[in-house]
Amino acid sequence: MIHYTGIIRETDTNTGNKDTENPYFINCCGYIKTGNRDISINRKRVDYYLIYLVNGKGYYRMDGATQAVSGGNIIIYKPNEEQNYYYLGNEQTELYWIHFTGTGAAGLLSSLGLADRHVYEVGMQTECVQLFDKIIHEIHIKNPKYHSFCISYLLQLLSMFSRESLLHEKGMKVLKNRDIENVIKKMQLEYPQDQPVKYYADFCNLSVYQFIRKFKKSMLMPPSRYIEKIRMDRSRELLADTDLTVNEISGIVGYNDPFYFSKVFKKNTGLNPMAFRKRDH
Repeated sequence: MIHYTGIIRETDTNTGNKDTENPYFINCCGYIKTGNRDISINRKRVDYYLIYLVNGKGYYRMDGATQAVSGGNIIIYKPNEEQNYYYLGNEQTELYWIHFTGTGAAGLLSSLGLADRHVYEVGMQTECVQLFDKIIHEIHIKNPKYHSFCISYLLQLLSMFSRESLLHEKGMKVLKNRDIENVIKKMQLEYPQDQPVKYYADFCNLSVYQFIRKFKKSMLMPPSRYIEKIRMDRSRELLADTDLTVNEISGIVGYNDPFYFSKVFKKNTGLNPMAFRKRDH
């Protein structure tokens, strides 16, 4: 069995620790790979317990029955709930877990839609694994303000689980394609450059037709319109927050012709750039 843990504050591994002074506090966090060993747990704790099954299965007794839960799901136990579960070594179960507490924990989980049941399908998310690893690393190294970093990672983790759970429940496909997600990041960085659609299609290893079709399905608009939207959003910021001229802003956001820039800006906002600036001020 492989097992590593980072502990910040915990009085007893069976009962945990309840924090009534901080909004959020992490007691401990860890990783388990069962190998060939069976694991069985039966306890109650006073903190929240979240398990992220990465591989294999876990068997959890909840609401009077034992439920088999497979990889790609999270399990959340609330304070003082009975935690009765086991893992079979021959199934090579792999999981991350975290115990957290605090005065704001209940409200946070409720606001994220993670408080009405025990099991949520979230899929296999590399980013979530990385966040767990970051928390464990911070706890081990204990650099200055390490717990603040841990809390920021926990908030990201719970938010991501909330999003992925909603996507799975609704059958939504928005930004579930990693190639489209990566090309969005690329567009956000390179929007001032006049790149042809083929440039982004090649980045995704797709034909132009396949790329446009997949992009429109994810973003509900063609790639050229999305880049235009990025440029217009940035133009509004520069007009509102700087003293740059319209010609300067036009060049910054990727338009060599200020007159064409003004035409596109008016099409999107209903105002020419100078009128927009006067209205905003």
